[in-house]
Amino acid sequence: MPNPSLANVFGPTVAGRFYTDDPGELRESVESFLSAGAKTPPIEASRRIVALVAPHAGYVYSGPIAGVAFAAPRSRPVRTVVVLSPSHHGRRPHVCALPADVYRTPLGQVPIARHVVEALLAPGDLVREDESLFRPEHALDVQVPFVQVAFPTARIVPLIVPMMPRERLVLLGTRLHDAVGADPGALVVASSDLSHFYEYDEARTIDDAIVSELERKDLTTVFDKHDARRGPCGIAPIIATWSYVEQFGEGGIVHRLSVKSSGDTRPEGRDRVVGYAALALSVP
Repeated sequence: MPNPSLANVFGPTVAGRFYTDDPGELRESVESFLSAGAKTPPIEASRRIVALVAPHAGYVYSGPIAGVAFAAPRSRPVRTVVVLSPSHHGRRPHVCALPADVYRTPLGQVPIARHVVEALLAPGDLVREDESLFRPEHALDVQVPFVQVAFPTARIVPLIVPMMPRERLVLLGTRLHDAVGADPGALVVASSDLSHFYEYDEARTIDDAIVSELERKDLTTVFDKHDARRGPCGIAPIIATWSYVEQFGEGGIVHRLSVKSSGDTRPEGRDRVVGYAALALSVP
């Protein structure tokens, strides 16, 4: 673990708002989400889980679904976790990497895998060090405590992926594969919710359609209908993640682990819900 007096430390950004800032309570809640998530039938050990889709709302809303996602590869030797977050607060023509050595949450500090960051920065202007979009963003910060508890020895690569031309998102997937694809301990996490602010039953129909399209690898429909369906808000990270998985060749599978909404975790608000999915992507 880097010495905090020597390292450039960033975070947290939404502790005390999207999740508790009490370390003991936070660890207990994340452990409970992971333990409940572990009851989902496991993915066969012969397949390598290379990526996840996990939601990013406040833990009282989406924590149980995030727990299902992060529980799926928890028994595997995960050493590097690349977190791809959308931006809810601005756009850039580039992917934003964090110019820091360590990411801090109430649970402590996580080393940033600087060698991966440097590999992504090297070719061209696709990825740049740019802290500005990290400061207000929740979609990345809420994932880090799950990484800390599920994979306590892992390093992270925090990236914010604003909406940009689809070809650049596909290129990001290729760059990620070049940087970490050969590492059996690498995991990519696309931070995304699904539809936003529909009535509960309508949201279930829309979210099922989105996940079905992802299972069929019909990214064109998911991308083209993104605005009309008000989601998934992490469409940019999702496109990049699917591109990453495609670099492994044929045989990639999308595993639907859980699809729910805020109307399931907080039933009093079913007139206006946000959809959440826990998905795993595996290769032979």
